[in-house]
Amino acid sequence: MMSCNDAMKALIGQAQQLSTIDISVDLADLGRFLVPSMHLERNCRGEPYICVENFCGLDISEPTTSTGRALTDLEWDGNELYVDIGDAGTVVALAQIVSLAMRSWTHIVSAMFPTVDVDIIASIDDGSLRDDGIPSATIRLYSVRGDYHIVGSAEGFDQPVCIQQLTNARYQRGGLSELHGRVKFAEGYDHKSLRIGKAIQNEN
Repeated sequence: MMSCNDAMKALIGQAQQLSTIDISVDLADLGRFLVPSMHLERNCRGEPYICVENFCGLDISEPTTSTGRALTDLEWDGNELYVDIGDAGTVVALAQIVSLAMRSWTHIVSAMFPTVDVDIIASIDDGSLRDDGIPSATIRLYSVRGDYHIVGSAEGFDQPVCIQQLTNARYQRGGLSELHGRVKFAEGYDHKSLRIGKAIQNEN
């Protein structure tokens, strides 16, 4: 279930009217933002957690001692990706990119980690608080352990925010522990073959 606050709804509504997006953006950053690599790591107890790309550069060479809510907090800190659209961009165009990213991340997570409850959160910064004034977007995810949602609602934020809460009812009791027997499937999933158009098609 995806929910957006009023600010994000307004931007996405405007973005849907666009036939083209004229922006200046680093293509490598955009590619990672739309179709990131994801894999599993394990803490010192053997409990798995999700890592996106390079986990924000955090050192995970040794198994972390974090568990439970602290492990979810670690995923929050490490699983953040960011993109800005340069001087030529507009916030409305960025909303279109966020909309595509949310659908793509949803498809990837559902395929790679079908037993896990995950929250995916995206937000847009209009650049007003940056010295260069460049708009940007951030997207991140974390696994839901128990009933712990770091962000429970998109409401209450000044900036545009949307949240996708993925729940696989068949595996609610097992959660991440179900992945112990499914790691080969998760690690072998060819996420780079995914096309954004396919992600959108599967969403409808």
